[in-house]
Amino acid sequence: AFYFEVQRVNMIYIRSRAAALMAIQSTDPKPFVRALENDVKLLSRARPRYAAAMAYSADAQLQYLQGNRQNSAAKMKASADVFKEVSMKSFAMSHLWAAGLLADPREEAWIEKSREWLETQGIRNPLKTVLCAVPILYAEKQFANQRPAAATSPPKAQ
Repeated sequence: AFYFEVQRVNMIYIRSRAAALMAIQSTDPKPFVRALENDVKLLSRARPRYAAAMAYSADAQLQYLQGNRQNSAAKMKASADVFKEVSMKSFAMSHLWAAGLLADPREEAWIEKSREWLETQGIRNPLKTVLCAVPILYAEKQFANQRPAAATSPPKAQ
């Protein structure tokens, strides 16, 4: 039964990231934001410890979409901490990088630490890894040339 719980949690997390990406690309983000809200609840109740990191990550993306950048950065950092605790280091470093980008003031040390670690793992373009793990970063203007859609700012969910 635990194996199925692990698979269910992984699928919910993938769906949450897809919902976040669709919310920043859509002219009507509301259904995707609602789906993300639901996924945050499901991940928060899941049993595996790493699901807590996924819940923080999904909630961070939800906070970003709702215009709360500082809460988003704090949840990204919490997500990075739990991913590190459960030995999911590439996810930890991706979320630490995202937390650094979203923090005010920006946490350059977190970004650099993450970039260096990802490069030591043989990842040639660490930013792509980060953007895959944290799709709301596509809404940031600095990634305009890598954005899969023409969104220039995060939509406000109603």
